[in-house]
Amino acid sequence: MPQAIPAIIATVKAAYTAAQAFVASGLTAVGVPAGAAAAAAAVIVDTTIQLAIGTAIGAISRPSIPDPEFARTNKKQAIPERVSGYGRVRLGGAYMLYEAQDKLAFNVFAAHDGMIDAWETLYLNDYVETVIGGLATGGFVQRGADRRYGPNDMVQIHTRVGHPTETRYAPITDTSIWPTNARGDGIASFMMVARSHKTSEFLIDYPNGLPQPSIVGRLQLCWNPRLGPRGVITDDDDKRASATWEWTLNPPLQLLDYMTNPETGMGFPISRFLPRIDTWIEAANVCDEAVDLKAGGTIPRYQASGVYLHSTPPADVIRTMLSTFDGWLAQDSSGVYIVQAGKYYPPTVTITDEHIISLDRQFYIEDERAVNEYTVSFTDPAFDYTEVETTPYRNQADIDIRGEVRTEKLSMPWVTNNSQAQRLAKIAMHKAVAPISGTLVTTLDGLRAYSERRIRIQSPSDSVVMADIVVDILPITINSDMSVTIPFRSCDPDGYEWDADTEEGDGAGDDTRPDLEPVSVPDIENIEAFDIDVGSARLRIFVDGEIGSSYSTQWRIVGTSVWSTAVSQELVADTPFPYFETGLVSASSLEVQIAAVTPSGALSDWSDIVTIDASVSVPSPPTSLTANDDVGAAIIAWSNPTSPVFAQSRVYRATTGGGFGIAIDVSGAISGAIGTLDSFTDVVAPGNYDYWVAAETAASVSSGPAGPASVTVT
Repeated sequence: MPQAIPAIIATVKAAYTAAQAFVASGLTAVGVPAGAAAAAAAVIVDTTIQLAIGTAIGAISRPSIPDPEFARTNKKQAIPERVSGYGRVRLGGAYMLYEAQDKLAFNVFAAHDGMIDAWETLYLNDYVETVIGGLATGGFVQRGADRRYGPNDMVQIHTRVGHPTETRYAPITDTSIWPTNARGDGIASFMMVARSHKTSEFLIDYPNGLPQPSIVGRLQLCWNPRLGPRGVITDDDDKRASATWEWTLNPPLQLLDYMTNPETGMGFPISRFLPRIDTWIEAANVCDEAVDLKAGGTIPRYQASGVYLHSTPPADVIRTMLSTFDGWLAQDSSGVYIVQAGKYYPPTVTITDEHIISLDRQFYIEDERAVNEYTVSFTDPAFDYTEVETTPYRNQADIDIRGEVRTEKLSMPWVTNNSQAQRLAKIAMHKAVAPISGTLVTTLDGLRAYSERRIRIQSPSDSVVMADIVVDILPITINSDMSVTIPFRSCDPDGYEWDADTEEGDGAGDDTRPDLEPVSVPDIENIEAFDIDVGSARLRIFVDGEIGSSYSTQWRIVGTSVWSTAVSQELVADTPFPYFETGLVSASSLEVQIAAVTPSGALSDWSDIVTIDASVSVPSPPTSLTANDDVGAAIIAWSNPTSPVFAQSRVYRATTGGGFGIAIDVSGAISGAIGTLDSFTDVVAPGNYDYWVAAETAASVSSGPAGPASVTVT
């Protein structure tokens, strides 16, 4: 097993201030005394590198790996953390600008230190939104189903991938808000410009207030040695131009870039990797191997996506990356880095009784150390890149033996699919319940275990079990008496076997958050004016809607262009149509529209225009009109309107097809009660007839006629 990693330097890049971050000259470092970052011994242990790093600024807080919520949240900080990452991640950013001018709100966010491959998907709050023309064009957000974000001109999104020399955001640098050299060189960023239209419709355009943007991005490019030589790289633009650099989800390639990247990683020279680059290629190939899915199809064995802070200790970053592919990282005898992905490889080194000085082992796991259930969580793109719990991974055999469930949490923020999370949980469980562990002391022959992940022990003199056993080994020690101490635990190849049908589980389920439903445009069934006074009136608007639903009204005087908007009102019970009443309007000839109001305050589109003379109080027309033959007569029936001003009805008749224009009054005024059924018998010669009925006020002001209802009299 590998030993101390010499001279690992902790390069601490200072955080940048909001003002400094976007100046063309680049980032300005906060001073760190020479030699403040000192290297200490580092020991690689199975899937981790343990780094002990002492610095003169050790008192500064060192946060661990950010979780997905941190990554997508926008932050207002005087000195923001520098964030970089790999794979596909939903990113918010640090506010570089938050400024309002006229009816525009400008927001610029620094999302990623270093150039990224591309921006893919926009979220406003927690909903995916469509950008007309795409994110790279500075397009507008398409109006939502509930009318949020206005008529496709309210919210505009601009993005930058972080070229070494970037393009300024013209909408703000062309104003007095920001200087023209505020480009954000080398920083992937985005800008949101939000517009305001009518104050009265703010909650329609922005039902959740000013939206919080976050964008899914394909992050840093990585060298893929399988494609050819690394080439001469002086900046990120060289990577984009190279045929051997690509965006990738492959974790060993991401790890190789992190350890060698001088800007966003550890900056180790590539010469410490090239002599054994074959191990990195092999690990990358293992990660790309196809694994069956329970639902059908396949998925690469291991993938990774996530971000890290530049203030995070490199050990934590490397540990997180290795955990995504059960990775193992070591140095060979010449100090060159080698890597291995999570797959069972038979050992190539065997230690026999001939070289064993002592062998201490135990064949059990104490209860206080036992784990037989993992609650597994991973970052699920199906849940908008949040960390979700999936099916727990259980060792039922151990649960049955112990008679209790001993649970630990297994969080995998850089894993983005359930299959991989479950496979890694199985591997972790096999290591946690390894039935045999102990310490082997050997002669110097044990140094053959240097740079090995696992070995074979053959000690028939100890026991039948130890006569031939494969073990994973932990850090080895050369003792003062020239003996070698090798801690170990048994290795079960079954941990790397996989049956998707029986082991994958059900996953995290489906994202049950409802989609935004479009709001139906209402129809005005009728309007009548009431409470008419000098210059003012109120409107009673009948709508075929549900009792309790709300509607907003806008009206304008015929021939004018300016709309007046009334406070929304709820429908109340009535027949045949519910209605609502407005506040005061002009007692004039009016054009009227209504819109449905959702519980969140969003509005549908406005209805078709209906015209009414609000200076005259007119009842609604009758409804449910019928005409039936009664041998020498026609029986006409209808429902009186519910208008409070209704007093009487009048029946009109014309020969079929003649139209209301030639109809004659055949009934005279028929007094009736509001909302009741009424009828009239018209004695008439045989023939074909059309009938209409109109409602009237006591002053004989008539509604429009209802009808016609046709009948053949015999």
